[in-house]
Amino acid sequence: MGSEKTRIDDFGPASRTLHRLFGLMNRHLMLPTFRLGLGWLFGTRLTGRVMVLRTVGRTTGRWREVPVDFAIVDGDLYCIASFGPATHWLRNLEVHPRVTAHLPWGVLDGIASEVTDRELRMRMIREVLRSAGPAAYTMGFLPGRLSDAALEERLRAFPLVRIRPLGALRRRWC
Repeated sequence: MGSEKTRIDDFGPASRTLHRLFGLMNRHLMLPTFRLGLGWLFGTRLTGRVMVLRTVGRTTGRWREVPVDFAIVDGDLYCIASFGPATHWLRNLEVHPRVTAHLPWGVLDGIASEVTDRELRMRMIREVLRSAGPAAYTMGFLPGRLSDAALEERLRAFPLVRIRPLGALRRRWC
């Protein structure tokens, strides 16, 4: 995965504010909702598809959790590191690529890697944006209307991650 040491601050003050806002929403809404077994609320067209991604912290070795939009294509999960190379969970994956994905309907263990193939990357980014529902539109991404060139230009700093499942879907939070 990208070895660049870009920080959230490099994307400007608006990104810092968004990062804080999403952090509060994730901590106080998304994570508790999934823990209560109500993750299915975030698997609809109205809400978009959201999963809770569990990674191992690169320095602490402790499990870390973050909600992310995702798409499933040919059995693999795809998600975008929406704060670029500075995204903490992405940096965790560089050290510990094994993850647990808490989907709205179950749990999967997998191995994560960054997608670098241009054609696959563009196709899967479009799928993730479509699956994200209103979240993609509120951030100004119209996946059906943007050309590949425009989409690539706007998202070139945002890594795409593929998670290959290691086993069958489980039905509980762990």
